[in-house]
Parts: sequence; C-alpha cells; structure tokens
Amino acid sequence: MPILDLDRFSAGDAIATHCTSWKGRLVQVLSGYLDHLSILAHHPTTGRLCVYEAEFGEASCLVTHKKRAGFRCRPLETWIRANQSGGCEVWHIPLATPLPAYGQRALAKYLARWCRDKIPYDLGGAIRARTFGGRWATRWLIPCKQDASTLFCAEAVAVAWQELKLITIPNTAAYGPSGLVALALKQGAVLRPRLVEAA
Repeated sequence: MPILDLDRFSAGDAIATHCTSWKGRLVQVLSGYLDHLSILAHHPTTGRLCVYEAEFGEASCLVTHKKRAGFRCRPLETWIRANQSGGCEVWHIPLATPLPAYGQRALAKYLARWCRDKIPYDLGGAIRARTFGGRWATRWLIPCKQDASTLFCAEAVAVAWQELKLITIPNTAAYGPSGLVALALKQGAVLRPRLVEAA
C-alpha cells in the first residue's frame, strides 16, 4: 500500500469529503459539492497530526479512547484511507498562512477539550445549515449559537477558525461545508481546495 505524503498537511487546515453514498448525494443536492468538513490539529500528548470532526456515526476517538458519535479525534492517514476506500474524494483545504507554533498548541488543547467534554452531534443544526430556508433563518432570524454545546461538522471548523481569528463569521451554525469553505476563500483565510490523490 503506498504511503500518503502527510507533510503537506498542517494544523488548522481543513479536510473535506465529496462522497457518492446516498447520504453524501443528499447533502450535496442541498448544500453544494462538499458533504463533510473536518479540521486538522495535533494530538495533545503524542503530537501526531489528526482529524478532529463532528460526525453523526460512531467511531473511536484518540483522545477519549472510546467509540462514540459527536466530536472526536481520529488518525489522519486512517481517516483519509477509510474515506477513499468508501468511494469518497478527499479534499485538503490549506490555510493561506500556516499557524505559528503557539497557535497550533492552542488549537490542539481547544479541540482535545471538546473531545473530553463529549460534545454531541447537532443533527438539527446540520440540517438547518444545509437547506436554503434553514440557512436564511439561521443567518438572519435565529440568535448566534456559538457556545459549542453541540456541533455539526462545518460548525466545528467555523468555531475553531473564528477562535483563531482566521475568519469573521456572524453565526458559526449558519454554514454547511461548501458554504464555509467559500466564505474562508473570500476572506483570504484558506487556499483553493486540493484533491488528495488516492493512496
């Protein structure tokens, strides 16, 4: 099995999928090309670069060492291979300016705390952010929900990027994966997404 070049990935970058499953297709019809978005950061004790994500399905978390749905940490290479073997394209969204070392440490600490706090997945928020009426209502009618008590995939990335002052966003719960990447591109926070070649 070929080795993935993990050196091109950095803490703070996002990683996304475009899947051909029925769930992926439904999300794409509702909200654009990308159906899932996660953020990269180092594991708080091993220093290994990992994927931190809010996900509906259960998987093992490297921080809590428990299998669960919601916010969790997974090995980057394993995550990429699992998605590619499951029929998904994997997209790397690099930051326009890499995080300094202190920013990387702060991000790792922040995201590991979310894992330990066992933050549940926000299915309702994910549906609202992916439908036109829901997006409109969340952006203009519903007060900002930025307490991270529940998270869906793009919201977790939005909250983290806003905490790092990489983007300015009035409501972190108002964007799906494609919309958040488009906003970050417009604000100059990230570079254009790059397809990760299948390993």
